[in-house]
Formats: sequence, structure tokens, C-alpha cells
Amino acid sequence: MAVVALEWPSLGQGAGGEGRYARRLCAALSTHVELTVITGPDPVPVDGVELVPVALSPARRFDRYYRAPFRAAHTVRGLAPDVVHSHQDDWPLALDPSWAVPMVRTYHGRKMAEARTSRPIRRVNHYALAGLEVSCRRRYSVAVGVGPDSARAFRCEHLIPPVFLVGEAAPIRRRRKAPEPLAVFVGAFHTRKRGDMALQAATRARQAVPDLRFAVIGPPGDRPRYPDWVEFHATPSDEEVRALIGEAWVLLAPSAYEGFGIPAWEAMVEGTAVLATANPGIDFLSSGGACCTIAEPSELGEALVRLVLCEPARAAQVERAGARAQEVAELGRPERYLALFRAVAQSS
Repeated sequence: MAVVALEWPSLGQGAGGEGRYARRLCAALSTHVELTVITGPDPVPVDGVELVPVALSPARRFDRYYRAPFRAAHTVRGLAPDVVHSHQDDWPLALDPSWAVPMVRTYHGRKMAEARTSRPIRRVNHYALAGLEVSCRRRYSVAVGVGPDSARAFRCEHLIPPVFLVGEAAPIRRRRKAPEPLAVFVGAFHTRKRGDMALQAATRARQAVPDLRFAVIGPPGDRPRYPDWVEFHATPSDEEVRALIGEAWVLLAPSAYEGFGIPAWEAMVEGTAVLATANPGIDFLSSGGACCTIAEPSELGEALVRLVLCEPARAAQVERAGARAQEVAELGRPERYLALFRAVAQSS
């Protein structure tokens, strides 16, 4: 099998939810399927998985989204795989009428929705990518949505959340919380993740809770955007991310759009309350708001104060969220992908 995952984590650099999940999924499937993964430069290794990096320039959008997929497609053709699993960046293969190898596509969200919530400089690129997403859909043997939003939009045959628990009956974790109030945000400053909004909420909350700590996990270039009192983490490992989320009292998730929302699910697993703004991913994860606190952007600061100061409210939310996190993890079992790959290969 060939896997197209250009967002795969790179050594010494941070990675988004899509890349982190692709790596975890391939690690889980590596003992069952022979995997060759087409990645960006300096990929983080995984035992039993062959990684083939292609040239990639994340700082240059045209190279990242239009040249790099051609390089990835050229590499895939040379492998002559039985099945291709792509997380995006597959359009040179999907739109090639001569390409006959079965393809399984995972939709991690909708570029159209991202375009509507993007800054103007990114919007045109997202609209172009949205058109490619729609054009490619008819060429896939099977399409998978990570949440109801993408599953409906692309008429996916399956909904498989991008999360799972390791082990037969892995318990929901309950890490020791930080001794002082700690809120955490995961994402970039000027994107749909809305780090600027998270900073505003934390700044307002500190007026009522002076000892509130605020930690950010974001791209290295965002560090100068935050004041010195913010604890900034640029390139943590997956386990370090989970540990920081687990120590927090509250995860701030003010994203304008999420197809799923891996940090929110991780908070639910770690026993951390979630404070978010409304979007499709949060609605699905929280069962319509039953497992987290959803607030208007202008009310995030006040909602953060209430969550920090009211331990019973946090405890009640965490209890409901733990059960929901396990339900979602069951839907995301890697064995579901394994069954898809086998069915697609046998039908080709």
C-alpha cells in the first residue's frame, strides 16, 4: 500500500492533527499491511513503515499545494501499489484518467469551510483546493469522513474519526492537574484556529484569576505574537502535547471551523474541560454541547473564569466527556481501515 501524507510530522517541527493521526494510524496498521508513506522532508520514523520524502516548501503555498502533489504522484506511480490511501494532495493521481489503482481518501474537513473562515490571503488558495476536492471525489473507490460534516459533504461511505485508544480496553486517563489554574490552546495565531481570540480570552480571565497560566502549542513563528507571560511550546512530541493538555484545567478551542478537532478529543480523554466556540467538529464530539462548554467569541473570557473557579462544573463536564470520548474512539478503530483496504484490493 502507498499512503500519501505530506502533512506527516517532520523532525524538529510541529505537526497538525492530520499528520499526527496519519502517523499513528500507519503505526497501528504496520504489522498487518506493507506500507510505503510519501511524506514531506525529514519525516519522523515509524517502525515497520517505509517513508519516502518528497521536496516540500510549506512557506510557499504554490509549491506546497500544487507542485508537491505532482512529486508525490510521480513517487506513487513508481511504487505500483495495490491500493492508495490519501489524506489529501492526491489530485494529480485522482484526475489522471489512466490511473486505475484503487484509492481510499480520508477527508479531514472541507476546504470550502476553511476558505470561508480564512484570512483573505489564504482564501483564494482554499477555494482552489475546494474545487479539486469536489472534482476528485468521483474517482475514489471509497471515501471516509472524519466527522459528519465532511462525510455528508462528500457523500462518504464511512465515518471514521481520526482517533483511537491503544489496547483492547485502554482506560480514559486522569493525569494529575497543575496545582494552579492552567488553560491550554493548540493552533496558530492568525488562522481558523484563532489563537488571537484565545489570547484575548486568557488575558480577560487573568483580571479575575491573576494566577491563571496560559500555555500555547503553536508554530515557532508565532512566538513573538504572544506576551512574555504566555508559556509557548513550538515543537512538542505527541506525548508532550497530551501531557500538557492533561495537566491543564481547561482546553481553549475557539476555532472557527473544525471537521473533527483532535485536541478537544484528547482533552476529553485526559480529563480536561473543553471551552470552545461552535463548529461542526465540536458539535459532533460534544454531542451538541453536552460534553463541553460552547460560548460566543465575545464571552470566552467570562466562560473561562467560570470554568476555572467552579470545580464541580468542570468535574461534571469531564465525567460526561470521558464516556463520549470512548464512544468516538470505538468508531475510529484502525481495524475499520484494515477491512476497507482488504475489500478495495479484492474488488479491483
